[in-house]
Amino acid sequence: MTRAPSDARTSMLDAAEEIAVEVGLGAITLTAVQRRAGQSNKSAAAYHFGSLDGLLAAVVARRMEPINAARAALLDELPPDAPLPDLVAALVQPFADATLATPGSRYARFLAQIQLHPIYGPTTMNLSEASSLREVQQRITAAVPASPELLRLRFTAAAGLMIDSLARWEADSGPLQDPATLRADLIAVCIAILTTPGPDVA
Repeated sequence: MTRAPSDARTSMLDAAEEIAVEVGLGAITLTAVQRRAGQSNKSAAAYHFGSLDGLLAAVVARRMEPINAARAALLDELPPDAPLPDLVAALVQPFADATLATPGSRYARFLAQIQLHPIYGPTTMNLSEASSLREVQQRITAAVPASPELLRLRFTAAAGLMIDSLARWEADSGPLQDPATLRADLIAVCIAILTTPGPDVA
């Protein structure tokens, strides 16, 4: 049976995530993705994504769009003077729900690899810089009494910890704790990163 175009595209996006977590990001090629997705048309991946860059960007965009929409909805519910824990929850909760609370998720492990890739990382990670992420960063900066420069470093550290922690939990084959408990702990750790006093500089 011939797959509908949307099914073919989805199957190749799934295949790219599978290859990344099973073998590694470096094993992803258009040919490997087509083969894993069962596409007999040798130009299927090029038709849908144009290039490897386009394929990887599409993997990120597919997962990030609903995450950013969920974060925007949480931010809309918060008052202008929302406390820091609520703001950090708006940062963490949509990502945790899309990974820990989604059976079979591979996305955190995919993102953990691609965020530091010297070639594909900068291009694909720009897709995560949606308005909801910028808003939560601005509101956290306003809520924490520290310099904007320090908070930029801390926000990057918190976001990196979030991705890496979710990737490790996602990969854990043993009994997983309650996702809500893991999410609450991750929020608490991110709050600690953001609020710990900076080093004194002589």
